[in-house]
Amino acid sequence: MSALPAVLPGICAAGSSAVQAPTVSWSGAIQRNLSDQLFAWLDHAAPGSRPPIDTPAPDGKTALMAAAAAGDAALLARLLALGARPDQVNAKGASALIYGAWAGNPAVIELLLRQRVPLDQAASNGWTAMTMAAAKGRATVIRQLLAAGAAVDPPDIYGWTPLMRACNLGRENVVRVLRERGGASLARINTSGQTALHVAAAAGQMAIYRWLLAQGADPTLRDFQQRRPIDLVPGSVSGR
Repeated sequence: MSALPAVLPGICAAGSSAVQAPTVSWSGAIQRNLSDQLFAWLDHAAPGSRPPIDTPAPDGKTALMAAAAAGDAALLARLLALGARPDQVNAKGASALIYGAWAGNPAVIELLLRQRVPLDQAASNGWTAMTMAAAKGRATVIRQLLAAGAAVDPPDIYGWTPLMRACNLGRENVVRVLRERGGASLARINTSGQTALHVAAAAGQMAIYRWLLAQGADPTLRDFQQRRPIDLVPGSVSGR
């Protein structure tokens, strides 16, 4: 599964040129994470022309989610001050916190955590903010989420935990944070019966593989096809 799942529609680079009046629609600014355009709507739109602050784009994405995705803490704070709801989700269940974890700005995460947003809100694919942060390699965000009490091992619809995602993508620093600070489980299995050690082996992430062994991961466990982790290493000729 991609590190950027389809539950986060409209991810792209935020706009950067200063404007005095909005030149794209409210919905268009949200979909494209155009911080400058959203600020223009807030500051320069004609009276009565701006939709209510929580009016979403067609996919359910709100201005607050766009601010989080753009990593724009100033815009996010402005929207919150105007009454934007931080607990809303898009059409696939993704929250502003998940968008914020994708972008990785700790200031955005801190603002959302102060709003006591649901920490373990899961999108339709089962990804939480913790999963997204792990997949994107956001170690600082993971520390913030753990300190706030977020679950460290939420499984997605394939049974993959954040630790598994980090192992698969080679996020060694995140693997260490999840395990050392969050106590992430080495024994959890996904829908293929594979542990994080299996996942690291299959991805050829041998530094992570060796570190997990040192942490006590069991190299004898077999997946549902009776394969040990070492059997999944690319090019492995080990027996079963």
